[in-house]
Amino acid sequence: MTKSTDHQMPELDFNTPALKRHRKIRALKDRMASMGIAVGGNSVILAVLLICFYLLYEVMPLFSGASIEQQASYAVPAEEQGDSVYLSAEEQSEVGMRVTSLGSIVFFSIADGSVINTVENLRTDAKVTAFAVESDTSRLIAFGYDDGKALIVKHDYRTSYPDGKRKITPIVEYPYGEEPIDVADFPINKMSLRDGSDSLTVVAIGDSKSAITKVSKDVNFITEEVELSEQITELPFVADTASVLISGDQRYLYVATRSGQLSEFDLRDFDNITLKDNISLFNDDAKLVSMSYLLGQSSIMVADSSGRVSQWFNVRDNATNEEHLTFIRDVKQPVALVGLAMEQRRKGFATLDERGIVAIYNATSTRQVIDEKLTDDSARLISFAPRANGLLLEDSKGLHFFYVDNAHPEVSWSAIWGKVWYEGYQEPTYTWQSSAANNDFEPQIQLNTIGVWYPQSRILCHVNGCTLGHLWCDLYGVLYGASVTSQNQTDY
Repeated sequence: MTKSTDHQMPELDFNTPALKRHRKIRALKDRMASMGIAVGGNSVILAVLLICFYLLYEVMPLFSGASIEQQASYAVPAEEQGDSVYLSAEEQSEVGMRVTSLGSIVFFSIADGSVINTVENLRTDAKVTAFAVESDTSRLIAFGYDDGKALIVKHDYRTSYPDGKRKITPIVEYPYGEEPIDVADFPINKMSLRDGSDSLTVVAIGDSKSAITKVSKDVNFITEEVELSEQITELPFVADTASVLISGDQRYLYVATRSGQLSEFDLRDFDNITLKDNISLFNDDAKLVSMSYLLGQSSIMVADSSGRVSQWFNVRDNATNEEHLTFIRDVKQPVALVGLAMEQRRKGFATLDERGIVAIYNATSTRQVIDEKLTDDSARLISFAPRANGLLLEDSKGLHFFYVDNAHPEVSWSAIWGKVWYEGYQEPTYTWQSSAANNDFEPQIQLNTIGVWYPQSRILCHVNGCTLGHLWCDLYGVLYGASVTSQNQTDY
């Protein structure tokens, strides 16, 4: 006998206190998870944005402009000692120096122009007819006389702290003795010198003759004293000489005429000096104003009366394996130039034109950072302070000192993204090397080479199809590279 039963599902109560507590806890967990995910996601975005803003903050000084401000003006110190032929300053821009046409060296306070010390010409039996600067960084200068002799002088500065206050004392030294060196048998009109660890080379040019002197330095192995031996020989004469330069390694001699014809002599065989090349510096009727070495003594900077400054350096020919002085690049002012000054620790220079306008450039990037009228048309001399944070200028009114704020002149869009022809290279290249062991090095900052450092990130972005990620990796790479560049620049 079968008995039917009625199966009914029991009614469930979802509003029991236990289930209510469970739902509340789960809802709280959901809200906390949502909040945590939102906070984490927003934090990641915020962190990325902060990194971006930080990199922009670090990079912006690279593209900031420069400024120049006059800080002092006074009459030419010890004006009775003669006209100025050279201006200089020491490291702290507290003591200035001017060399006069009479052979005197006047040290003065840059702040107020008061004379600190005057070193008059040692020679009273001869007249100063020529003057040359070995380099601003070596502080070695030379006076040429009408009897064919030359006196080598070095200006230096000693720092002491009496009563806890800094005191800078200028001194004059004679590294090759107080007796002048015989460098020619004729009055010297133009001269140049180059000093090295093993030898000193002096070139003297007169009205119709020229000569070259090599002073060899030999160390006596017994007394350890340096013994000097002189060797003099004639040079082929170049008429109408306006400027003379000896290469930093003393291998080549450059003699330029006023019309811009450059004669290059090979000095490697001192007993057989030969003419290596003849080069035309100008293609027009311009006249040579100045010819100077850029920092490192590799690039020759040529200023002419048309307002142009051109850069030349030796480039090796693969076919002949010979170096040839080659035109690299130039910058131009609208009027004739009257003065040119080189920075001592960077590849920068300043021009002074006949209107009294001073323009400051970086040679490699060709970036003009300053172009301001600082004086009238009477100005003739300008000179950088060692850190390039100051500029001395002399005109008919006196001597003026300007403070210069110019942190990163080497950075320009063309220098960052385009090919650049650096010293020592045979052609323009994309190169990255932000620093080196000495000041002669030039930062090489092509940022398109930085992108190669991030290949994995960029490939992943392409594979994932994430355009935003691709752009971020590119932007991060560029900003990081620029930040590294900014951090590696020396504080001048």
